[in-house]
Order: sequence, then C-alpha cells, then structure tokens
Amino acid sequence: MEPLAATILTAIAVLLPIGWAHTKGKRQQREARMVGVAGRINGEVQTETWRKFAAVQFNHKDKPAKLQFAAEGGESPTHYTDLTFFGDPRPFKMRLRPEDVLTGVGTALGMQDITVNDPRFDPKFVIRGAPVPFVIETLSPTVRADIIELYTANQNIDITLHSDGKITIRKLGWFRSVGELDEYVRLGKKLVNNLAKAHGRHWRAIAEARGLTMGQHAPTGYQPIVGTIGDVAVQTLLNRENQTIITARIPRILDITAIHKDHAKELAPLVPTGNPVLDMSVRVAGQNATAIQALLANPDVVDALLPVVHAYPGSMLRPDGVRLMASGCRLTDVGDLIDKAVHLAQTVHRVANS
Repeated sequence: MEPLAATILTAIAVLLPIGWAHTKGKRQQREARMVGVAGRINGEVQTETWRKFAAVQFNHKDKPAKLQFAAEGGESPTHYTDLTFFGDPRPFKMRLRPEDVLTGVGTALGMQDITVNDPRFDPKFVIRGAPVPFVIETLSPTVRADIIELYTANQNIDITLHSDGKITIRKLGWFRSVGELDEYVRLGKKLVNNLAKAHGRHWRAIAEARGLTMGQHAPTGYQPIVGTIGDVAVQTLLNRENQTIITARIPRILDITAIHKDHAKELAPLVPTGNPVLDMSVRVAGQNATAIQALLANPDVVDALLPVVHAYPGSMLRPDGVRLMASGCRLTDVGDLIDKAVHLAQTVHRVANS
C-alpha cells in the first residue's frame, strides 16, 4: 500500500471514532436536559434519533404540547428550541417576531406591521396577521406583558398563532441547562393561558351574536345580545325589519356624526373633511370642526370608517361609538360585522385620545 493511502486510512480510523464519540456525547447531553425538564413538567421524553432531536411531550390544560430541539440549514445549521401548544381552531392567524434590520427593510417596502399603540411594545416587534381586529384584540395588555417577559428572558423569539389552533414559540439556539428549559416552558404556559382569556372574551361575544334566531323576541321586539370586547360594549340586535344592528359603545369623544350622504338628513353644521374619498360618500357634522378634521385626517380612522359607513348605508359614527346597520340577517356574517364596528370604535377612541 502506498504510504499516502496508508496515512489517510490511519487518519480515518483514528478520527472517525473520535467524531462519533463527540456526536454521541452531544446527543446524550441534549437527552439529559430533556429528561431533567420532563420530570419537572410531568412529560414523556422522546429519544433522539438520526432524524429527530430529543423532545418532551406533555399536556397543558388537557391539550397536548411539545418541547423540542430543532435545526435547519444543511451543513452549518441554525439551532432552535421549539415550544408548541396544540388547541382548538381560531378564526385568525398571527406571527410576531423581534424588530431587526431585515424586518425594518420589509416594513419600509410596504410589508404588513400591525401596531397596538403601545410605545413599550410596538418598537420591539413586527406583527403580521389577519383579520387585523382579531390580532389587535388578542394582544391585550396582559398578553403584551407576557411576550415582553419572554423576549427579555430569551431575546430571539418568534411566536406564531396558526388558524388550526397551534401556537409555536421558537427560540434561536439550544438551551444549555434544565433550569433554562423549565423557565422557557413556564413562560410559554403563562402566555398561552392569557391568550386563551383574550380569545374567550371576543369569541364568546361573537358566538352569542351568531346565536340570534327569529325565535328570540319579546312583545316589543327581538331581544338584543349584549357582550364586551376589550373596552367596547357591544349590542347586537335583529329587528322586525330583518336588519342586523350592531352598536359598539366607547366613552364620549367628540360631538361628531358621520353617516352615508344618502342618509344624512338635516345634519348641521356640516364639516368638510378635506378628504375627497370621504366627501364622495360621507357627510360629517359636529361642533368642533378643527378637532373633527384632525381626527378624519388620520389614515387609520379613514380605513376603519369607510368599510362601515360606505358599505352599510344607515350606519354612522357617533360621539359615543358606532352603529352599524346591515340589511338582512345572514348570521354567518355577524361576527365580521361585529369586528368592523368594534375596530372602528377602538380606532377612533385611540386616535382621539392620542
């Protein structure tokens, strides 16, 4: 055998067992961490194989959950620690990740970035999702505090709420200790618990509204369904003229009435909005023209107002909230109508008080 070939074979014979022993040692370390945290969260360890990294299956609130190491990226992979909670389907989806150079460029190019008007929260994260009112409602102050706590403890996190009910929290890197994994799971559980509370308020109001039937009426008319979404009191009513009327009430803001021009009867004094798109379909009246014009100059208010007042003639923005009137009673659409009314009420209240 040639000396060079003999040297290569010898090197392979020496290095291969060393590499295998190193890989085996790393795998055993990962499994040991998962075994340690499994004992703390009453979970079951999934042994690592050449195809899958170590993981722990456990239950949270009678639903399955999973903690797992992961890697993506070929020869030089990026390592992640994934925490996944499985639950019931939800009528929206959302992804939240920390703000960085790439996300800043994407936002500058017009990519979606939902804001919740929280100076401690908005600069830190990029939020994408739909429908937007559901996303904003879900990011309650308590949920935002939980996300900031997760971010402070772990920095590089990516949170995704899937429409199929799954919630994924992804941390860049592998945790090196059982204590870090245990704390990661604790904070994840806390966030999921408060997300469920935020969902519950919204979905319960929509479910009740969708439960309207022709049989729910009193001698004076049909009984309204009353609920609360965030800080907005919502009443949904099916009247005898087969109209769905949704009232979203907020604390009184300005002396303002905004209504479709075809339904504007004796409105005075009229206030020009300065927005040709609004002026084509909406008539506005009120006592403080300067404040009203400033409110309607905000693009968020315009985007929320037009789908209500223009699409549903007879609907209006009032000093104490929104009244949305829709013809007919397609109960499958009631949830969407509630979203539009509540989103307009919350947007106007936020802008008027900013």
